[in-house]
Amino acid sequence: MKNASHDIGPAAEMLIEAILENKKFSNPAVSDLLEIMILNEDEQRREKANKKREEVLKQFQVPDLNKFGDMLDEEAGLACVICKEGYTLRPDDLLGFYVFVTPVQVHTGIEHPTGEGDVIPIMSLVTHFNPIHLSCHREAARAEKNMKKPKSEW
Repeated sequence: MKNASHDIGPAAEMLIEAILENKKFSNPAVSDLLEIMILNEDEQRREKANKKREEVLKQFQVPDLNKFGDMLDEEAGLACVICKEGYTLRPDDLLGFYVFVTPVQVHTGIEHPTGEGDVIPIMSLVTHFNPIHLSCHREAARAEKNMKKPKSEW
């Protein structure tokens, strides 16, 4: 074995690994001390890495995003499905509604002398709706028409 100073590191690491792997053949106080030293060294490396990370982030001067959340007002009432704003943020813009509606034929139950009952056409709709600004609707419809396969519903 050479006595060069650069060979001491790997030999010491092998000795430490042998002591920690074979605790029944080593002094318990020594193995406990080595484990504590390894944990301390790991903690020091983590702290050093965190400090370096903090320094790098300070160089970029990244703003605190939590401050931006305080500046934004949350919409209290109905909000447009496209721009997410309502009457609080855009009080002069009219909100319309998307509502699912389908035509239905309803029999009244009243029979005519011809034997046929009266049929009334009505519109059936659901109780859910989506608010949208008319200006947002116009923009979305115009953008949709420019697509390769435009929607037929608007």
